[in-house]
Amino acid sequence: MNLRLLTLTALLGGLSLQSVYSQRPLQFQNVNNFRIPNQAGDDEILDLPESDPSGTDLLRFTNGDIMHGNFAGLKDGILWNRPDIDEPIRFELKNLRQVVFDGGNNSPAQPKSPFVSLVNGDEIPGKIISLDEKALVIDSPLTGQISIPRDQLKTLNPNPFGGQLHYAGPFSSDQWVMIDTEKEEVTEPEEKEAEEKKEEDEEKPKPNPSWLYSGASLYSTNTRAVALDGKLPDVGRLRFKIAWRNSFSSTVAFHADFKRPLPRKEVALEPEIDADAGKAEDQPIVPEEAKEPEPLKYQHLFDLKKGNAFQSLEWLPANTSSGHPQTYGSSYVFNFSSSYVNLWRCSFDEDGKPSTKSLRNQRLPVNLGQSGEAEFDLRFDRTKNAIYLYVNGLYASQWNDLDGYVAPGDGLAFAGNGNSRIRVSDILITSWSGTPDGARSLEHEDRDIVLLTNGTDRFSGQITSIADGKATLKGPYADLTLPLDELSEIHFQRSGLADLQKIKWPDDTGILLFNPIGRISLVPTSSDENHLSGKSPVLGDLKVKLDSAALLQFAETPDVLSDWVTDF
Repeated sequence: MNLRLLTLTALLGGLSLQSVYSQRPLQFQNVNNFRIPNQAGDDEILDLPESDPSGTDLLRFTNGDIMHGNFAGLKDGILWNRPDIDEPIRFELKNLRQVVFDGGNNSPAQPKSPFVSLVNGDEIPGKIISLDEKALVIDSPLTGQISIPRDQLKTLNPNPFGGQLHYAGPFSSDQWVMIDTEKEEVTEPEEKEAEEKKEEDEEKPKPNPSWLYSGASLYSTNTRAVALDGKLPDVGRLRFKIAWRNSFSSTVAFHADFKRPLPRKEVALEPEIDADAGKAEDQPIVPEEAKEPEPLKYQHLFDLKKGNAFQSLEWLPANTSSGHPQTYGSSYVFNFSSSYVNLWRCSFDEDGKPSTKSLRNQRLPVNLGQSGEAEFDLRFDRTKNAIYLYVNGLYASQWNDLDGYVAPGDGLAFAGNGNSRIRVSDILITSWSGTPDGARSLEHEDRDIVLLTNGTDRFSGQITSIADGKATLKGPYADLTLPLDELSEIHFQRSGLADLQKIKWPDDTGILLFNPIGRISLVPTSSDENHLSGKSPVLGDLKVKLDSAALLQFAETPDVLSDWVTDF
């Protein structure tokens, strides 16, 4: 019996393997590019296939193993179906880290749906029915009609994303690529030495992948970048969270085209024919040795992709330092540290020479410290050469490229710098009104803040009620009635929010994530294939639909990702 099957025996509490599968052994693989011991005792890296005949759902265990199959419900543990077992197999929740539904590629719910954000980070989409001094009532496609205590409300978003959502995730690692170094070319005299070195390298542990995907997050293991051929619009917003270990230093590229010029060869110079010169012998003579550079040709990073699975692409030149243009192409690149941000303008001239120009180094409105997490909100208008940055809801800076907007692409990339290891999550690419928000913050200690859909008008005071599609705001000078159709965001006063430290969440709490928006924390009690029931100390008893669920995340447990996989 191999190691993986021994692992399964331990997870099942000693249950005989022969009694739970019929014709062939259950095959385990590790999470995308995770390192695990093989039967020889060495380390190997296993790539997660795009699909599996055993089922499109995945179980991820606390030791890093994964198992394909189909979620069959929850009753005293997770019930799991596979074609090679006669009846559902049960796994205790304490042994599980995640259930991934349909490989994270399930059908998204309505992206334009209003949603509410709670103080614990949960987000619930749904139609806003009413609000009074005690509670908000919403009708959610996930839970049906529920009541949420008012002190749990952080924001209401009646008209999110400016009306259009281009990307939300990452709910799977599909489409993402790791930007790695090209292999060195080997000359003929070096072939024997290279073959010997190859044999030696094969005996050594394989290098760690640059990035790992788990739980709707991307984790860096070195300073290489991870990239997405995204859908960044001309006028839009890019929102994301970055958490970090060690000192914070990170690179974020956007509107990147990931194109770079190929080396140019010298070709023979073609003579210019003069039609008025008469006979051929009268034409100008061009020396045979006269040459000129061939026309400039470009290479595109994503042309190297093979399929849509998470993969590494050899792109960075070997044995040479690669700047931002060579890595991201024509683009804008942020370099973040704990206190400062610098924006770089990256491009190539008509001869293919890279150009990098600093637009300005700017102090951040908050000190991000040595470890933690921050939310970044980047807004851009390619038509007006304008870029805006917000950090943790605070206005940071504005840049206007007086030389014209240089970046023609729609891609983005993330990288950790130096010894900083980062986790990237909660990425949203949305439309934007194009109107800059001059406020330093949308949060206030003693006032609710209301932002209208035009992006400029705002009001402060207290939202006393919502009913019949209208919100009533008691302001310092007048009371206002505002149609929900004209409201973009409502931020509730900080002094009225519940203290998170006083809310006791049981150890067996799970988190359901939904595509594209939705996060619900609860203690699972029972489930079938379509609904999951559970209890929340905030929301009470819940019955949640699973048709747009991306994954069920259980409480964090010590495993390879808890230490951010900096050392396998």
